Parts: sequence; structure tokens; C-alpha cells
Amino acid sequence: GKTAQPAPIPPPDSMTMAALDSTKASATRALVLEGDALLKSGDVRQARLSYEKAWAGGSPAGAYGLARSFDPVVLGGVALKNDKPDTAKALEWYERAAIAGHAGAADSIVRLRLKR
Repeated sequence: GKTAQPAPIPPPDSMTMAALDSTKASATRALVLEGDALLKSGDVRQARLSYEKAWAGGSPAGAYGLARSFDPVVLGGVALKNDKPDTAKALEWYERAAIAGHAGAADSIVRLRLKR
């Protein structure tokens, strides 16, 4: 007799792929928002942990948040509970964010370089 062939696996449906992407995007967005709130409260170290998780999840905003957590201009308006600004690290993270496609990163690089 003839052996039954397994049914061909249909190609992934673009809607379910989009849904997966948006779930991942909303998870990283939540981490970035959490980082922003922590940064505003002055908890720089905890903010960085949230941004790092978002960046690890593929979010350019995570890299941008990390850059802001080192940026002396941004931190100038925050009552810092821990850690301090580091211009070199801020530029390094802004560059990563720019390469990853973050729209605001290039302007931040220019602003920070002109401030020196």
C-alpha cells in the first residue's frame, strides 16, 4: 500500500507573525516606559536595567533610553539617587540607537557633541 504523506505545513500567516511582533513590541515598550519613569524618579541604575532588557528585546528605544541615562544634559534635570552622567557612554549608546533606527538619536549626538 501507499504510505500516507504528512500534510504540508502552511507558510506562516502574516497576521500571526505581526501579532507576535506587536506582542514583543508592546513588551519592550512597557520596559522603556518603566525605564523612563525610573529615570525621572532619579533611580538611574534601575532605569538602566529596564532599558537593557528592552534593548536585548530588539528595541532601539532601549538603546536610546540607556544613552539618556548617561546623558549629562538629561540627568541635569533629575534629582539623582544613584550613579552619575558619563558623556562618552551616552554618545556610545546614542550611536547604537541611531544605527538601530531610532529617529531622535542623531539629534542627541549632535547636541551632546556641541555641548562639550
